[in-house]
Amino acid sequence: MGMFDSVYVDCPHCGKPVEFQSKEWDCQMDTWTLDDAPTQVLRDIMNWPNHCEKCDGWFALIDPYFPPGPPPRPALHAAMVKAPDNPDTHPQGMKWWPDDRDFSYNDLIASAVPSGDRT
Repeated sequence: MGMFDSVYVDCPHCGKPVEFQSKEWDCQMDTWTLDDAPTQVLRDIMNWPNHCEKCDGWFALIDPYFPPGPPPRPALHAAMVKAPDNPDTHPQGMKWWPDDRDFSYNDLIASAVPSGDRT
């Protein structure tokens, strides 16, 4: 038997804790709930029906922002970004976003900020 991690979720039919297994973390037989499981584990167990042995019911962990099936294709577009104060620079002149700073929408030029609506 392989190693995995577990998330225990109460069955919506009978209330008994039911185990969802994941191999998306360190696989050290860790146990979590929906409140403290790592995001990678939650994404792994999402949209997979599971069976409750106590009541013979089936249920799935769903999120309307992540429907079952293949993930939707991102609707990407090029947006202008303010130049960073301290880009990482290669001796031949290439530049990269600084490793010590995360990119955010605050780095976009105002006219490029997305509205948040996704159709």
